[in-house]
Amino acid sequence: MSLAELLRNALPVAIDALRRIQSWGAAHARLLFTLPAVMFTVWTLLFLYQRSFQKEIVLLTGPAGSSSWYVGNRIGSELQQSQQLPGINYAVRIESIGGFEATETRISADVEGSTIGFLQNRARDSSSLRTLLPLDYDYLHVLCRVGFLASQIPETSSNYRFEAIEPRLKPGRVFVGPQGSGTRQMAARIFRHFGVNEAGFETLLAPSISDWEQGRAALSRDAIDLMFYLGPIGSTTISRIVDDKSAVLVDLGEFQQALVQHENFAVWPVAFSRNSYNASRWSHETDRALGTVPDFVDAGLREAWPARREFQFCPNELQTVAARRLLVASDKMSRDDAFQIAEATKAAIGGDSRVIGFWEPQPP
Repeated sequence: MSLAELLRNALPVAIDALRRIQSWGAAHARLLFTLPAVMFTVWTLLFLYQRSFQKEIVLLTGPAGSSSWYVGNRIGSELQQSQQLPGINYAVRIESIGGFEATETRISADVEGSTIGFLQNRARDSSSLRTLLPLDYDYLHVLCRVGFLASQIPETSSNYRFEAIEPRLKPGRVFVGPQGSGTRQMAARIFRHFGVNEAGFETLLAPSISDWEQGRAALSRDAIDLMFYLGPIGSTTISRIVDDKSAVLVDLGEFQQALVQHENFAVWPVAFSRNSYNASRWSHETDRALGTVPDFVDAGLREAWPARREFQFCPNELQTVAARRLLVASDKMSRDDAFQIAEATKAAIGGDSRVIGFWEPQPP
């Protein structure tokens, strides 16, 4: 059959079909005009329903590189899948904020019960806050740049101890977190114990670093010598520093107990086990490789001063402290919202910690 014959046979069929459609449309004209209007009305009502009842949750995290900053997106994504009402999911906005003081102030002022954030377990509670979920334990990590140790600290059994490092620190070479952060407050107390007043402490701080991502980069390029970090063992930022081979953990030593007592036992004495994070060793050049020897080396030992030294991130058990991290909200938050947020948080990070969601007397 040729194309002309095919078209000749199909044309009457097509014309008949069009006539039938036209006839049906004329008979049901009202329905054809009403159906789009009904669909538009239903869509509009659903849109208004969602806009009227959808609740936005503001999740406050720490600065870039902090443990809460990394986990915040996972919690937010999980919460967005939770339904506060049938057909209505939570809207989530994540904000990076300076530290615990700023977080507590924001949440305490929340009259709508829509702001959540992370705080540390302390000896006193605030009447305007409610705990949604106890999370993991934050360990205080004190990290010293290996280049600083290689050039400034003798190779003895105390070369990873804070008391040996502190006297040799130079102005602008320490990062302790932003103003108001728990890390900064704890670091200030540690330096105060070693006789450094507030003005001296401020002098030591690196002025151009505002978060731990920048702090990690500064360690790698030898821009700072010491960094403080609060986070659970296995924190992403610390693991990346280990991969960089730019710093090692520092032992608080005897000051551990003094810090616990100063914090009214709101922190616990803990220790990093030997070979925490990584057991590998690596070497680093000393000043001898550059043709100089540190001033502290006795004249008789200068010829024996090595050109390279070996380092390990955590070669022995090192003393530190830990504080319990809590997910908190305003006391104005409803029970339903609190439950949904707690469940979403468990789903987001429950597999990362065996203690999440349980109150235990001390860290594992």
